[in-house]
Amino acid sequence: MTLESTVLAADGRVMYETKDTIDSSDFDAARRSYQCSLRIPLGDYAPGRYVLKVQARSSTGKWPTATRRIGFTVAPITRQRP
Repeated sequence: MTLESTVLAADGRVMYETKDTIDSSDFDAARRSYQCSLRIPLGDYAPGRYVLKVQARSSTGKWPTATRRIGFTVAPITRQRP
């Protein structure tokens, strides 16, 4: 299985992209799931709205592609006065 993760800016620009190959032994067939985590460096992102898109594709073509989109907002950093 191939797992692609992409962060898109509101204007459609690709801000981050990664592609991983998942061994079938790591896939929980009984639950039809795979647990993963990502560290996405947000330090250079301007405040605004973004979308994380995660897409899983079967290597054999036996299963349909699964896609999930999750919106999130990067807020401006506010400094507290002493």
